Formats: sequence, structure tokens, C-alpha cells
Amino acid sequence: MHTLSIPQSVVDRVVARRGREHVYDALDPARTALVVVDMQNAFMLPGVAHALCPMAEKIVPNINRLAQAVRMTGGTVIWIKTTFKDDALKNWSTYFEMVKPEQGARRVAALTAGTRDMSFGPRSTCAPTI
Repeated sequence: MHTLSIPQSVVDRVVARRGREHVYDALDPARTALVVVDMQNAFMLPGVAHALCPMAEKIVPNINRLAQAVRMTGGTVIWIKTTFKDDALKNWSTYFEMVKPEQGARRVAALTAGTRDMSFGPRSTCAPTI
């Protein structure tokens, strides 16, 4: 997975403002949810994705570990699945006006219910919960 580095000066500024580094010192599992977004093949599988995010596949193991931990402690895991419906052409009109017609068509094809692209990404161990 990619490395994240937050400069110490930023950490110090946050602690000075809030009194601690993290907003939540502890989480109540029964009141905790992990929401997973855009982890479908349509976003993350090379050769399939209409809007490939190369780092997406690399974070799947971490998402799976988080999902398992949240479930084991009584929390909820929610997997958001984006699906194309006819009203998207109207509701997402700005997007479809900004991209080339072939890009819009690829998005429609990738997010149409029942396609391989609609599936959750490779190695995702999801049991969608609503």
C-alpha cells in the first residue's frame, strides 16, 4: 500500500487546537460503521475500469481487514455499489457534458446492473450489508 506521511508540524498544530491528535480516542463498535465506496471493478480493474484508480486494488487487503475487524466487534460494514440507471443521464448531466461521448458510454456500460464491471473488485471479501 502507499505510504502516508503527515508532517510533524501539522500534527503539532492539530494537537494544539484540539488537545489531542485523534478526534475519537475510542469507538463504540455497536455505533461504528465502515462505509466502502468505489471498490467495484468499474473503478479499479485494469482493462475494465472506466475511471481507473491504480491504488484502489492495493488497498483491498486493508479494507478486508478493517471490514473483518468491524464485523467481529459488532459494527456494521456497508458496501456502496454504484449502478447506472436512465435518470443518471439527467442527474449527472454535467459529467456527461464534460466527457467525450465514448467516455460517457464506457461509464454507462461499466455501471450497468448485471455486468462484470458492476461486481466488487478482485479479492474483496464483502458481504454487502444495508
